[in-house]
Amino acid sequence: MATILDLTHIELDPELLERVPLELCRYHQALPLAREDSRVSVAMVYPHNAAACAMLAELLEAEIVPVQTDAALLQETFERLSLLFAASPSSEPPQLLLYAPDVPEGALLLRLAQTLADEEARPCTRLDSPEVPAAAALTTASVSRCRLCLLPLPKPAEWGDVALRSSTSLLMAATDSPRLKQILVVLRGHGADMQALPWAAAIARAEAAKLALLVLNETSGCDLHALLDPETAIGRHLVAVTRLATAKGIEPTLRIRQGEPIRQIVDEAATQRYDMVALCAESWGEFAAAVLRELAALPVDLRALLICKPSRFSAPLKPLRTTKRRLHRD
Repeated sequence: MATILDLTHIELDPELLERVPLELCRYHQALPLAREDSRVSVAMVYPHNAAACAMLAELLEAEIVPVQTDAALLQETFERLSLLFAASPSSEPPQLLLYAPDVPEGALLLRLAQTLADEEARPCTRLDSPEVPAAAALTTASVSRCRLCLLPLPKPAEWGDVALRSSTSLLMAATDSPRLKQILVVLRGHGADMQALPWAAAIARAEAAKLALLVLNETSGCDLHALLDPETAIGRHLVAVTRLATAKGIEPTLRIRQGEPIRQIVDEAATQRYDMVALCAESWGEFAAAVLRELAALPVDLRALLICKPSRFSAPLKPLRTTKRRLHRD
């Protein structure tokens, strides 16, 4: 078993904290610790996440050395770090942006917007002018540091491109009124799943829909024993995400498939009657865009798509002389 790094009394490098947004750290469950020459050690709950390492390497301009840490310890550190961010407009909790021109009351898009605004306990700003194109809404969501952008579901041929253009998490939903019945959440086995699952579970509860979890196997054949063993990394991850769903009163079903990762998702969507799919993007979202392009070619009636993406927005820190003291437990 890998040695777990205790973050309780670690002294962090303020320069590294300024270069990596806290929301991005939370998304990937990773925290840069210290720089030594051209290498930066990073505490990670999921040190095998190559995409997260690549993004951190780009932001820090260094080779990343992952160090295994515990999820609970890292969460405690995030809570202490949040006190270091200045009370300024740029550090206010990002809001949700709803683009809904000519959308009737009771539409699925509006219901999901209200559900996620309640889940996040954050305001939802609505753009309803038909003169404003959807592309402008995506730009507005980016420059205003929104946590999530919601817009009407475009034509299937546009799904992948819209997801790729968005720099924030994105929910695209139909503008008719029928409720969702079956929701599929694609689990990547990384920290990003912890963002997608609460949103999907909140939607499932509000819509009285069933929730399925597809455990994506991105390496070799799926080891069912490892998946169901709470002592393995993937087993612990599955327990954690399942608890997020059950905490909202949702009992998810588990789905497992074989083959190339995108094919696993496409085969699952093609053989089950899902009307919503949720998945997490890594890096800029190329994988998610590729999945959506494949889903667009299927003869299925998808009415909502949730794409979670990492935030690259940063906020200023309080005077950094207090950093080391504040990170220690009282």
